[in-house]
Amino acid sequence: MSKVGTYALGIDLGGTKTLAAVVDITTGAVIASERKRTKAERGQDAVAQRTI
Repeated sequence: MSKVGTYALGIDLGGTKTLAAVVDITTGAVIASERKRTKAERGQDAVAQRTI
């Protein structure tokens, strides 16, 4: 994707999942998004590793 514009990256680090989205702030359109389980039951090191 090679598009010139003004974008924002939003990240929500939660206890059960991590959400991320790229949004065109001019139009409000979501360009891309991703959702991953944090796997919190594996401990904080595992959560940090999945976040990176």
